[in-house]
Amino acid sequence: MSTQVSFSKLEKEFLPPFREKISTSEDVTDVQKYFSHTIQAMLQKAFEKEEITINEEDIELATMPPYYTIKKMDLSIQSLWENSDLKDIFHRFAEMAYKRYLHLQKNPSKTNKKIRR
Repeated sequence: MSTQVSFSKLEKEFLPPFREKISTSEDVTDVQKYFSHTIQAMLQKAFEKEEITINEEDIELATMPPYYTIKKMDLSIQSLWENSDLKDIFHRFAEMAYKRYLHLQKNPSKTNKKIRR
């Protein structure tokens, strides 16, 4: 039987700034950008000892549960990924981002208020 690794401290560290950025995002691309950036930062911090190569472009918000996809998962982190709570944590973050994404899609007037340069 393998040991379960918990990253709840990591979740507590990243959750408040993530909530703030998601709740103040003004369009769906901002939501995707904040989500990808946060997940990438969490992965880099969780796997500090391993040399991981996951870019923001590899992390996408999805419309079906678990509401996210990670395109390139390094084999070096696969076992820790399978034996930790990271999948659940990312699912919670993705669910928050997806709810905001849906809200912004239903209310495009908020998106149209954003000033483009």
